[in-house]
Amino acid sequence: MGAPAARDRPARREKGLLQARDGCVDREPWCFGAVPTSAFALDGGRSSVGGFQRTSQRGRLLGGRLAGVSGLPETDIARVQRWCRARVPEHVRDEVRVEADVAERHLTIVECRAPWRADFGPEWTRFPIARLRYSKATRLWSLYWRDRNLKFHEYDRVPASASVDELLAEVDRDPTAIFWG
Repeated sequence: MGAPAARDRPARREKGLLQARDGCVDREPWCFGAVPTSAFALDGGRSSVGGFQRTSQRGRLLGGRLAGVSGLPETDIARVQRWCRARVPEHVRDEVRVEADVAERHLTIVECRAPWRADFGPEWTRFPIARLRYSKATRLWSLYWRDRNLKFHEYDRVPASASVDELLAEVDRDPTAIFWG
């Protein structure tokens, strides 16, 4: 007999990816989702160009809570969003922005840049800067840095903290130039 037809194969989960019955792989909406400039949202489809990620879909804020995301303190999400908005002056936000991608257990700080070539399309490129991971059990935030392969590693120069502001201050300070270069 051969392999079962695509419609007969069940969906599989692997590391935040959902492999659909048709064989395509797509990210689950809560995994590494994008937050637009004005409010919280989720991002499904992505493509990458030169290490940068481009967003092709936008989500929405439902009833004051981020749809599909739970487990992160909403006040801390708001603090990170406010910090991101303060990083870039108002007059250049049409060229560059700093945003926070919200996931089930972490926030990823991303630098977003406007399209600079017409053949790349109208979508902004997104480049991850740092990740703030939250542990419900300990109620502590820990800071992670991104390597050249877009993998995150624990930043060992500051301990985990109950206050997300302490970790954001370290990203701002960036004594090793590991976050902003």
